[in-house]
Amino acid sequence: MLRLMVLFSVLVMFFGFSSSSMAEKPAAEISNAQNKALKNKVSGLLKNLSQSEATHFLVMYANYNIYSMVKAVSEDVGKAVDACAENNKDMADDINRRYGKWVDSVGGTMKEAYANLNNLSLAQTYLPQSEVKMIFDLVDRVRSVNSSRFEALPVTTPEACEFMLSKMDETEDSMNQMLRATLASYPNLMKKNQK
Repeated sequence: MLRLMVLFSVLVMFFGFSSSSMAEKPAAEISNAQNKALKNKVSGLLKNLSQSEATHFLVMYANYNIYSMVKAVSEDVGKAVDACAENNKDMADDINRRYGKWVDSVGGTMKEAYANLNNLSLAQTYLPQSEVKMIFDLVDRVRSVNSSRFEALPVTTPEACEFMLSKMDETEDSMNQMLRATLASYPNLMKKNQK
């Protein structure tokens, strides 16, 4: 949780967030409806699962939430990098080179995490694959609508872009650690339950 708060504070430094009052009310209504639909879907599903199935589902669901969050953060970092490179031509090569390494590292771990999610999904028989996909899509839509309630404007002063560059190692490590945790969560839980 602390890592998420640190990451959020770093992202706030990269972006100026402002609420869009015209779009906020409909977006808030959509967000509330989608949050409720997701909560109801998950609650209804859990009622019909055995303990081991519920455990499996909750691990899969939590892991997808982490994956989805990292994917969203990666997109935001990409926008900040593009804006910094565009508005600071003298820094563009350094920014793009460092971001390329960031993408290679985080992107590789994202592929592993997604493959693990796919394996968790395929290993279960309590839920059709179409339902798993629908739940994951709803997680993404809820995140997207919640994010759309705020207009993200990258701060592109040379100082802000230098700060972003200085935080690339930290954000890369944080994203990779969260994703790696998803790779070990189910095996670790099974090992714990066997004791």
